Amino acid sequence: MRRPRYPTVVKPPTDAELRDAVIKANAALTDAPSDDKVYNRKNGAWVEDTGGGGGDSYPEGTAFPTDPAPSTNDKFYRTDLGLLCYFDGARWLTVQEYTEAPGVGPLTDQTGAIGALSYFRFAADQEHDILVTGFRSSIFSNVLQNSTNYWSVVLQYAGSNNSQTLMGSFNTQGMSAGTIGYRSLSPGIVVPKTAVQIRTEWTPHGSPGYINPTHRLIYRLIVT
Repeated sequence: MRRPRYPTVVKPPTDAELRDAVIKANAALTDAPSDDKVYNRKNGAWVEDTGGGGGDSYPEGTAFPTDPAPSTNDKFYRTDLGLLCYFDGARWLTVQEYTEAPGVGPLTDQTGAIGALSYFRFAADQEHDILVTGFRSSIFSNVLQNSTNYWSVVLQYAGSNNSQTLMGSFNTQGMSAGTIGYRSLSPGIVVPKTAVQIRTEWTPHGSPGYINPTHRLIYRLIVT
């Protein structure tokens, strides 16, 4: 025998439940604390978002936090610059690494117009100091590069008075003829925004023949 079905009766909320709902609704309308921190709603209250829990949000604002002092690897989004930055223990750097490639061309010790020194110039950043984190070069040579016949290379930047600051050096010794060799530097050197250029200087030794280098500078912006 089939049992009869009865309609479901919904119990109306009590006065106390209605008061609680109104309190939570009003609390949800209050503004988040007016500081540079990021807050989310949780259980009817504003809770600071510290970037944990697998989320992708970070504190943000137009100035970096100073109280409390930042810790190494803290991240902060500069809304005025559109840059996500991290604190490396000494300064705020962009999370993104940037690259810049100079104009390139073949070098040969047999061309009198080039002479003993050849330059590739990078335009220095004029808005921020930069931290140069790397330099990568691929070099084609038409002759064997040995201890007698080779090119030596220095990476440096020039100040406004054309004073040179060395950032690193390498040479082409050991590269085979007709192949592409690779060289890299990790300077970790700050180039001030007042610098007029970043450049490589290529000097031939002996009879190193023809080379064709391509390279790129890798850096992060220092944000203040």
